Amino acid sequence: MNRQQWKDLAEAVGFAAIVSSLIFVGIETRNSARQSELQTQALEIAAYQALMSNIDEINALGLQSAEAAATMARFWEDNPSGPDSFRLNRML
Repeated sequence: MNRQQWKDLAEAVGFAAIVSSLIFVGIETRNSARQSELQTQALEIAAYQALMSNIDEINALGLQSAEAAATMARFWEDNPSGPDSFRLNRML
């Protein structure tokens, strides 16, 4: 092989290395985006589970104590639109 052929071979190898590294970066970027998406879903699920746990505790309190049940019933009768209006009314 002469010098020109070695030069052409080296350029081809360099080009292949650049293309393969770009493909690798693309795959890693896609994997990172997917991992971020899964992490976000996990956080949403954890928040939902915590909310459900809090609702269960409130319901259990209402079942255990007649006084607490009456207070909760009175709250919902006075605030049919929910706790947000209750907070707003308290602030005013």
